[in-house]
Amino acid sequence: MDPSKLEIEVRSREVWESFDLGTKLIQEYWNLIYKPWLIICLSWVLLLFLIFNQQPTIVSLIFWWTFPIAERIVLLILSRAVFSNHLSTKESLYLWVKNLGKGIFGTLLFYRLSSIRSFRMPVEILEGSERSKRESRIPRMLQGTNSGMSYFTILFAHLEGLIYVGLFFIILSFIPQALMPESKFQLHNLDEFELPMWINWMMNGVYFITIIIFRPFYVAGGFCLYLRQRIVHEGWDIELCFRSIGKRALQASALILICLLSNNRLEAEEIQHVPAGLEAFTQDIADDILASKDFEHKKVTTRRLKLFDNKDTDRNNRTSHSSNPSIFILFLASIVKWVFIIFIVICFVTLLIQSHQFAKLEIKRLEEERLDSDPTRKLNAIQQEDWPEDILQAAQHSYANGEIREALSLLYRSSLAQMGGRYSIYFPGSYTEDECLDVVSKTAPQHLLPYFKNMLHCWTYLAYGHQSPSESHFHVLCEQWKECFTKDEHES
Repeated sequence: MDPSKLEIEVRSREVWESFDLGTKLIQEYWNLIYKPWLIICLSWVLLLFLIFNQQPTIVSLIFWWTFPIAERIVLLILSRAVFSNHLSTKESLYLWVKNLGKGIFGTLLFYRLSSIRSFRMPVEILEGSERSKRESRIPRMLQGTNSGMSYFTILFAHLEGLIYVGLFFIILSFIPQALMPESKFQLHNLDEFELPMWINWMMNGVYFITIIIFRPFYVAGGFCLYLRQRIVHEGWDIELCFRSIGKRALQASALILICLLSNNRLEAEEIQHVPAGLEAFTQDIADDILASKDFEHKKVTTRRLKLFDNKDTDRNNRTSHSSNPSIFILFLASIVKWVFIIFIVICFVTLLIQSHQFAKLEIKRLEEERLDSDPTRKLNAIQQEDWPEDILQAAQHSYANGEIREALSLLYRSSLAQMGGRYSIYFPGSYTEDECLDVVSKTAPQHLLPYFKNMLHCWTYLAYGHQSPSESHFHVLCEQWKECFTKDEHES
């Protein structure tokens, strides 16, 4: 590495300023980076999809685990670009294949979860030293960073996660509701919850897009921190200063030599024949110049020193604050920081309140399930109603008087009460029509299922669609009710 060829300013930077420089490098050389980067990433994703097209979880896991190998091409392109060597796409891919085997097992096994992975990569790939020397060099190179690389890794991981979740929900909001799954998601029944395959692949696609777009910034941040440590520990800035001084000194000495060779030396005889009047005249001029005020060195200064001059101090502070724009930026950053902290505290308190309310509801639900499992509580509110002596005749009478909703409601509720009393089937008051049908299909005798489906069909059309069943349909429904429950009553 020749520091004189660097396209960035060679100086000592703060740790976080190095990460900002990495972002600037990606913006500067994006046309050199993203083309070969996309070729490698998309090719690898396509290969994994062809092999594991029915297992999206395995595809995302393998892609995440082997991703550090693809990150090397970003490092190789940046390491040449900052030294004024801009590679083409073909040269970049060739260089990536050439360095593919360097430390591949350590990268994928021992250091895959390392928080300083993007800082290790330049030491491992660019320097190419032996493993023992490399392991002893990395801790020395990290001196003075105050764990900045680890904090940067943690911050970047959270940033990628937030972008992934936000992008996923944005895309999800544009999907029509008719295409969404009709699964009943319940916290106490997660084993039966399964997402469709296309949603799993959509989640993987959003993850791939997030990684492919933003991961080069992480690699560039580690590389710029590596350059910062090389500048600090090896004194690249001092070396360049001495090179500049030597270059200027060489130019000055060459100029002096040319002047000496071009001037003609005065002969001794001409110097001795200088007129006496000219020498006296020049001496008078020199005396007049030395006697002027500019060369008068006598000066008397009287000044009072105040140890505590608050007004001057405040004036100087105001002047420095107004003349330094970074003070305003720091003040604005502190305001943003405290607003963010207050927002996090509010979110945390809201989460605690909601968790407390959720816990109360969950405890109440578990208590209800425990009580519902008690055989002595199997009789529900429907079974305890006062029923007419002849339910079927009462329903037909209501239908004949135009009270169709009351007629169907009587048949529906009496059906639930009959099944609860005869077959010990419990229907909680919060159950919907579909949940009641699900319970009947699993626990009730099979000859009740066609009637109950027909009953629910008529009831839902009337209750939600305001469509009354025809007289013949209602007659068939009454006959089915009579066949199901009066037959069971005679048999019992």
